Amino acid sequence: IYSFTDERGFMRFHAVKNVAEIRKKHVILQEFEKLIEAKGFLKGLARRFELCEKLMEPTYTEGSCFYRQIGQCRGACIGDEMPDSYNVRAAEAAERLKTTFEEDFFIVDKGRSADERVVVLVENGHFGGYGYLDTEGSTVEDFYEAVKKMKPTADSNRIVRQFLSGSKGVKVFKI
Repeated sequence: IYSFTDERGFMRFHAVKNVAEIRKKHVILQEFEKLIEAKGFLKGLARRFELCEKLMEPTYTEGSCFYRQIGQCRGACIGDEMPDSYNVRAAEAAERLKTTFEEDFFIVDKGRSADERVVVLVENGHFGGYGYLDTEGSTVEDFYEAVKKMKPTADSNRIVRQFLSGSKGVKVFKI
């Protein structure tokens, strides 16, 4: 999912298949394994932030959106809402998109040897770094000391998400 500002001044979001051409032109806000998941997430954002579903599509068409008809859109689609007020909520939605994880936590799993564990930090909604710890350390302070801080990327967040969904026996400690 990436965002852009259209010719009318509205901040818009678009879910597309992740290809190099898109990455060159746009800053990716969030990645999903399947395009349908990204589109579903955008629908949820539209409802949560009262955004126009038509502004979540690649091209704009005339007329009101379904959400306007049921009172969940403030009318950006038909000119009842101006870009300034709409874009405040859209910017909040963009911040939500940038946050991959809702809570801060550590992932602890087997390390490179029997006497070691790997510790992965997820902080402020993103991958925060990793490190190794001997089997003696087990407090949150020990985990923080073991972690080498790193800058999160869309790829690192995706890897953490995939790791959590596919690994068995992994321990997660909420902070």
